[in-house]
Amino acid sequence: MTGGAGLFLYAGGALAFGWLTNKTDRLMITDEGIEYFGKFTNWDRINWLSFGCKRKGELMLFYQRAGLGFDRYLPVTKPLSEVEIDALFQELKPALEPRYQNLRIG
Repeated sequence: MTGGAGLFLYAGGALAFGWLTNKTDRLMITDEGIEYFGKFTNWDRINWLSFGCKRKGELMLFYQRAGLGFDRYLPVTKPLSEVEIDALFQELKPALEPRYQNLRIG
């Protein structure tokens, strides 16, 4: 089996399994870190939490891990508005920035 065929087989199997088991991946942002798609990252391993346009007109949250320079977008079912993102950041900043000096929010 070639690499491309194996990738499509794996992706199709994962989608079918998720559909059959009604699996839902939740994005969770807590005072300990960020969890999505079963991956958890502590705040002390994150340099920056912000937002940007991944698709035209659709704001998405993203973070950058310490030591890695690329953005990791955090998918949500309904795109967040700029007001919702601002409210989230206003809640997170006073709770996290005093504890994590290298973390930038916004």
